[in-house]
Amino acid sequence: MTIHARANTACVLLIVLLPLSFFAQAGGFARNHQHYPAIELPWVAAFVEHGIAFSTTLFGQPEITASEVDLRISQPTDANSKLPKGFTGTSLRNGEQGAFTIFLSRKPGSIAFHGQLAHEIAHLHNPHLYDVYVEGLNTLFATKLLASEGLDWSRWEKHFKRGGDPFYGESYQLMVELETIVGERKLGSLLQHAVNSNRSGSRMHIDIDSWLDTLENEQRENATSAIHARAEPMEQARKASRPYYAFHQPIIMHELTPRLAEK
Repeated sequence: MTIHARANTACVLLIVLLPLSFFAQAGGFARNHQHYPAIELPWVAAFVEHGIAFSTTLFGQPEITASEVDLRISQPTDANSKLPKGFTGTSLRNGEQGAFTIFLSRKPGSIAFHGQLAHEIAHLHNPHLYDVYVEGLNTLFATKLLASEGLDWSRWEKHFKRGGDPFYGESYQLMVELETIVGERKLGSLLQHAVNSNRSGSRMHIDIDSWLDTLENEQRENATSAIHARAEPMEQARKASRPYYAFHQPIIMHELTPRLAEK
């Protein structure tokens, strides 16, 4: 696999944590990826390769095998450019070739760099998913990948607990709770329940009821309850910052049964 990565090695250690993925799966920006500075550092390439292998262990085989991952800092090389800047996201440049571009708003050496990159590596598994559950799962993945590398996640944890970036904080906490209920392996199978959100399949979401149906009765009830308990703040956070993302809540069977009986 080819990983392109070139960046300025000198950078300031930044304390402020920006959102993990300001524009997840930033498809439109990939067409202009060469207008952004690349990151080409051996240790970053090694981190990406390890992350891809790690995601396969947790999630299974990806929708598209990543053969080339191009890393870019989301700051146009032309200071006068009107292209967007300061965003983070993962984009599929060429599906047949398995070519991706990951944009990061923080440079290597920044305190937020590894957290952002780890989250975006998880998006390589299926770049067509625009879904709340997936964002939380990818953030949980980031904690595990950083831990496997002996890297610190605690600042992100504190950031979320202080109420920072509620969209990612709420979705992350939901995944932590669900993993406690169903275990790491079953939670990782969530990505196997991706379905099309549009006819072309360029956008997908998680069929949460399909996933819940794979659980044992007690797990299914507890997982459903956990989702509904966090549904209101999660929905508020989604509408406020990511209204174009899907968040399908589970069907409550005891509410559905009377309606079926009337038919």
